Amino acid sequence: MILFKKRKLRLKKVEETKEKMHELFNKKIKENENYNLLYGYATTLQDFGYVYQSKIIAYREEDMTLLILDVDKDFKKVQNLKKYKQGEFKKGYYNKSKDTYYIEKTDLKSDREKFILIDKNYGDEDILAIINQEDDIEDFIDFFLEFKRKIRSKKSVKNKFKKS
Repeated sequence: MILFKKRKLRLKKVEETKEKMHELFNKKIKENENYNLLYGYATTLQDFGYVYQSKIIAYREEDMTLLILDVDKDFKKVQNLKKYKQGEFKKGYYNKSKDTYYIEKTDLKSDREKFILIDKNYGDEDILAIINQEDDIEDFIDFFLEFKRKIRSKKSVKNKFKKS
């Protein structure tokens, strides 16, 4: 009985997290139709240990757009927004062993974005939001790999013209 109650509470928390995510995204982004949303995070090492930055990862397949919003853990405010359209950045890659995604707009370190998606987190909500998005991540991986593949094909076309 106790396990059933805990599971029910977790599912409620997951739904609350998703609602808050969508609410904040819809407030911040005017043209918010047809975006799929995921929760992710990034870490940075500082003097006293790791600092976690929560992120909303929004993607739209129809125009191959990716938005990354740095948000507070409680989804009350957006601290930063980056927009990527296919072909408008230098490099994108997915490190499967670390389950980490990277996007580089230019060679500048400030134009690099790194994030990790959480399939499910039922643990410490002081650090990260409670979430379950296992099925949604598979769709994002397909999107991201297609996003990345087209970047490479555009580069190879440019290189062919340079050689001629």
